[in-house]
Amino acid sequence: MKKFLISAFDPFGGEKINSSLEILNLLPEKTGEKTIKKVVLPTMFFKSFDVLKEEIEKENPDVVICLGQAGGRKEINLERIAVNIMDAEIPDNQNYKADGVFIKEEGPAAYFTNLPVKKIKDEVQNVIPIKISNHAGTFVCNYILYSLLDYIYNSNKKIMGGFVHLPYLKKQAEDKKNITGFSEEELLKGVVAIINSI
Repeated sequence: MKKFLISAFDPFGGEKINSSLEILNLLPEKTGEKTIKKVVLPTMFFKSFDVLKEEIEKENPDVVICLGQAGGRKEINLERIAVNIMDAEIPDNQNYKADGVFIKEEGPAAYFTNLPVKKIKDEVQNVIPIKISNHAGTFVCNYILYSLLDYIYNSNKKIMGGFVHLPYLKKQAEDKKNITGFSEEELLKGVVAIINSI
């Protein structure tokens, strides 16, 4: 039985909904031979990883997948790389606006996820539009992925870790021009398929 820890972020940037949180709340506690634990992260630099790390050490998962929202994207994105920079166009939920500072002063420039993103994409693309992304941005989503991978690669824990960006839900995209939105059912099916492919 493989244990998954799945995280999502609370709404940010003045929005009332975060698609990642909506889908996290719908995830079952088990799928096939996989158990699912859930944690909600604050959309804040620094504090978000404190919350995630505490949950990792409590649950000892085999796989950690962080979900986040990328509203302009037209498909689910599997993030391959996290870069060592915080650079935000908007403040986080603690009103901190990062301006080109390192996540870890002496850390490497980037980390690659150790999730099998090619295998996941190949297995999930018949369920929902999905692609591999080589840039998770420089906001809290990239921060949490970099911090997670730094933790994994510098510990003796045999954990797989990665980040999945979800597009907007249909109800979020209604009042936005030329923006793709998916139903809760579609995104939920996609995330469950990702879990089942690992």
